[in-house]
Amino acid sequence: MGHYLGSMLPYVDPATGERTAPKFAQIYIVDPDMQTRAQRRKGIYADLDNVALKDIEDMMERCNPFSQQFLNFGEKLREDLANGVDVMDIQYRLHAKPPQPGTHNLPTVSKVGAALIDDGNIAKPRDLLLLARDHRLLRLFETDEKYDPLQYPLLFPHGDLGWTHTLTYADGAVYRNKRKMALREHTAYRLFQKVGDQSALHQGGRLFQQWVVDQRAKCEQEQLRWVATHQKEIRANQYHGVEDALLNENTITLDEGEGIQSEYDRTRGKVVHPDRQHREDHFLRQIGKRVILPDSHVGGPRFMYKAYQDSMAIVREYGKPDVFVTTTCNPKWEEIEEKISDPLQSAQDRPDIVARVWQQKLKALLKNLDEGVLGRLLARIYVVEFQKRGLPHAHILIILEDEDKPRNREIIDKLVSTELPDLNVNPDLFDTVMTCMMHGPCGEAYPSSPCMKDGKCSKGFPKPLVEVTRANQDGYPVYRRRRREPDVLTYKGKTYDNETVNQWVVPYSPYLSQKYNCHINVEVCTAITAIKYMYKYVYK
Repeated sequence: MGHYLGSMLPYVDPATGERTAPKFAQIYIVDPDMQTRAQRRKGIYADLDNVALKDIEDMMERCNPFSQQFLNFGEKLREDLANGVDVMDIQYRLHAKPPQPGTHNLPTVSKVGAALIDDGNIAKPRDLLLLARDHRLLRLFETDEKYDPLQYPLLFPHGDLGWTHTLTYADGAVYRNKRKMALREHTAYRLFQKVGDQSALHQGGRLFQQWVVDQRAKCEQEQLRWVATHQKEIRANQYHGVEDALLNENTITLDEGEGIQSEYDRTRGKVVHPDRQHREDHFLRQIGKRVILPDSHVGGPRFMYKAYQDSMAIVREYGKPDVFVTTTCNPKWEEIEEKISDPLQSAQDRPDIVARVWQQKLKALLKNLDEGVLGRLLARIYVVEFQKRGLPHAHILIILEDEDKPRNREIIDKLVSTELPDLNVNPDLFDTVMTCMMHGPCGEAYPSSPCMKDGKCSKGFPKPLVEVTRANQDGYPVYRRRRREPDVLTYKGKTYDNETVNQWVVPYSPYLSQKYNCHINVEVCTAITAIKYMYKYVYK
């Protein structure tokens, strides 16, 4: 279920000239470092190079066709200060109350993201307010071709126009029986850097990351608008009256078109209705028009629920999963570093390159699994995630042929290792394990580690040292972790107790880790009680 939430700025109806009541914002760009940088500055231009700023302003004045039409923010700030107007510092704070652990968490690393209000928010068009030099306010929606060059003038200094609904393919070409280019296709075209092109877009650093996230959010909203305007085609009326997983105990089932806007008391910020006194006061989900999201909308609640049900149907047909694989992109892959030619850029500055290399590596890994590197494959499912905590990763659940199922410790020890390899025998694998497969540091000495909860490691590290693999009731076996020779192990400036270092090794497949040189956690599933948990974890 999605619903409309309007702009914070009152909208003037062009037909009647009437101004609508204030509503809600739709999207925020979230940059964890932005607040820190703002707090460091004690003035408008503190800790910034004034010469560089002047050069940028002069360049924009010469090259940008919009610079003569609108005031830039620097001019506006200087004008306000000259007139004695106080300049406000606006802060935003995020508070996480996730409906499902791991679904919505606050950022824990320096990444740029977009926060859309509520799940499945089908927003009105986002707008950009422009202040003309005659001090008229102009509104520009994100479907306008001038939105991108005005929202991101540093990325498009020459005012290159962006996507709009009327944009067609070059030379009148027809692709897939259509002449108009979709927003997703235009974004992909922009992301592919031309050979020899010193694109300002791809040199934008953190601003480029924001543009990428913004384009994805725009694509999502375009898809949601299509859903909102094609409710009859998707037969949304079949869903009405059904209280599904999206609706919680404080939600009221509504018929389409039922007016609830009048029930919102703007002065109190609450929904007021005589039949709802026993319910909670705040009903953000009840404000606006209800729109059904079908299960074909990727990432929606019905899509996730259907995917989970399909996976359980696979279990009914082929049995429980045998192996759980989690693989994460390695920003140090040579394919990524070779494509990033600018020495001042890192992998996080080029999400386009990271995503392309990751996709090819994942395809190769899935092909290897299908070929039986962990055993003859009967069925598998996988989900790719781009989490706020870091790089893209995939969860893969595998069901093996009956003859290859890991029923005894000998087969488990062949599939999974939790011990450091011999440096002299296999130095490449040793480097990969030490770089990508070591947990921590965590424990009492590191209470702020992401895995620490209630003073303990939520992942169970350090693991016990055992001589032989044995079964466990929690769904995973206790892997063999033997003691090593008493000594001190030093690797890239870090020091480990060589005797107990195996306690910190994340389970891995020696073949896959050596071939792909990245984090590939391989776990054997032994208990029947873990099935639903694992599939819900994958489709969280």
